[in-house]
Amino acid sequence: MGWARFERLSPDRAAVTVYLRLHPVPPGLARITRPQGERRGPPWHPPDPLRVIGIRPYQPGDPRRLIHPQATAHTGTLQVKRLEPEGDAQVTLVVLAASAPFLWEGVNPAQFEALVSAAASVADRHLREGSAVGLSLVGAVYGWPRGVQLPAARGPQQWARVMAALAWVQPGGGQGHDLAPTLAGLAHRLRRGAQLVVLACFFQPGWAGLLSHLVQRGVHVTFVPVGPEAGAPVVAGVRVHPWTPAPVAP
Repeated sequence: MGWARFERLSPDRAAVTVYLRLHPVPPGLARITRPQGERRGPPWHPPDPLRVIGIRPYQPGDPRRLIHPQATAHTGTLQVKRLEPEGDAQVTLVVLAASAPFLWEGVNPAQFEALVSAAASVADRHLREGSAVGLSLVGAVYGWPRGVQLPAARGPQQWARVMAALAWVQPGGGQGHDLAPTLAGLAHRLRRGAQLVVLACFFQPGWAGLLSHLVQRGVHVTFVPVGPEAGAPVVAGVRVHPWTPAPVAP
């Protein structure tokens, strides 16, 4: 018995997705990874199984899954968990896939990689904490000629969709290097109390009015400038958390 080497060329093509490097979220940005716009949901929202706010005696019709074993053993009578209604834990990430304001300036590969890795890190943190995350990606992705628009959702499938889109994105796209159309569209879709996180390698003065309008509508806006020369908006109500990841050793 021994090993034999066998090779075969196949005409079929296969695509391999390599996910981005995830960085620890910096302390200043970590404060926004639990949405500050999250509020207790109204009574008609379904109960959130992760938010236990107390214990009460069992009543006929209560689901078995709500029985609290420890409280039941301690009191000697059936006890069930009281759950808080599901809140508005929704975060929308807006990523401008460009390292410079103008197309003719080309692409800085290191800064572009830092941008998409920062977006992936923030999205990963939110999704692991149970928030619903949406993605508006202004860039070129195969099959999405005018950028990626993923509605807010939770769970492993949404994690895979967001990470794949960020891994495949290339600079440019049908919308060029302008966030204005994306921000204007979000102003009509985001509810009061939602959180918007904008990541970009630069800031254009024309975006200030749109960000201010979102703030006035009750959206919690955070701008994340990526890179040492990204600049930052001076807009009332917009939080700024610069992202400068530590260099990775080869």
